[in-house]
Amino acid sequence: MSTLIAIPLSLLSALFWLAKFTFFGGWLLARWVAYLTWPLWATIVGLGALVGLM
Repeated sequence: MSTLIAIPLSLLSALFWLAKFTFFGGWLLARWVAYLTWPLWATIVGLGALVGLM
């Protein structure tokens, strides 16, 4: 394999893994935020339902 081909392939592989890591890192962060704040959102939804029933 030529060195001129190996460098772009290595960069492409590194870019792919960086994008994958960033996507999954953001996804896990969003899940943790949703998990930790569910009482707040449940309270807001409950109050909204209560006001809607009045």
